[in-house]
Amino acid sequence: MHQNIEAAIAFVFNKDQFLILKRMSWQFAGSTWGLVGGKPEAGESPEAALRRELLEEIGVDTDEHRVVELGVHLLHYPERDWNVAVYRVELSQEINIQPNAEEFVAVEWINVDDCMKREDTMEGLQQLLSTLGETLKSA
Repeated sequence: MHQNIEAAIAFVFNKDQFLILKRMSWQFAGSTWGLVGGKPEAGESPEAALRRELLEEIGVDTDEHRVVELGVHLLHYPERDWNVAVYRVELSQEINIQPNAEEFVAVEWINVDDCMKREDTMEGLQQLLSTLGETLKSA
């Protein structure tokens, strides 16, 4: 049966670059680069889930940074679809990102155009960049 899953993810920006994280090989879309985010827990709103995931995954407390909702987007995968609430997080100052070593093996800052050219990112990230690329660059 085809699953439909809800999640919240963020383009975490520092100036004109955003953060991508390389996923562990055992995860969904393992060994590819993706964004910070995850599924809401029971009773949790997408924005609350995103704020929790940002703190858990990279140590960012969103109370100190601007969070802008970019809408809900449907991402298609062969075995499941994802209804993803997408956010832009603008860091108010440079911070030392500390990825959760249990979930990610590396982090990288990249601009929109360079990320669109990569072939080692999650399929969903490329779908979002196709849809939101100009919006992300102009903000």
